[in-house]
Amino acid sequence: MKSSLLKHLFKLFLLLFILNSIFIFLTSCKQVEKTKEKKISHNLNNKEIEFKIWLKDTLKTIKKGSSDSLKREIKIEKDSLSLELIKSYNLTLSKNYNGNDKEIVYALDLLNRNNIMPQNQFHLDYTIQYYFYVSPVEQLKKDFDTEIQKFIVRYKNENIEYKFIKGNLISSKNIKP
Repeated sequence: MKSSLLKHLFKLFLLLFILNSIFIFLTSCKQVEKTKEKKISHNLNNKEIEFKIWLKDTLKTIKKGSSDSLKREIKIEKDSLSLELIKSYNLTLSKNYNGNDKEIVYALDLLNRNNIMPQNQFHLDYTIQYYFYVSPVEQLKKDFDTEIQKFIVRYKNENIEYKFIKGNLISSKNIKP
């Protein structure tokens, strides 16, 4: 009888030990999960703060002015977590442009790469949009997208509208002046 009682006590002890181990394991998992949640929310807040600092510094350096050939528009969301910069060009160029405006150089590069560069002086009506926002990637403070909204070349009584996606020509069509 003593032996049977010891066996039952041992089984009970073993059962309690297993249940306690499971309880401790589940509790520790929950703590690790809470720590990860705090870390993620902390990182998002830091990223938002870093983006806002970048935005403030960037706005100081962006020239808000416009000219006859360049119109610039800046849009900032109410929460200051995104910046939209739209540059619209309306100018006469030649393939031998030697200026340092990177958007014009990019436009000419698109024409060259696609073998559609006019041989003589031409008119370019061109709008490019930059959209900056807090990056979902942990290692990056910000991310951005670029989109060509309008790209029209006027050359020898022709107006040709080109469509580009990620720098690749996808269509062209003659449009009325």
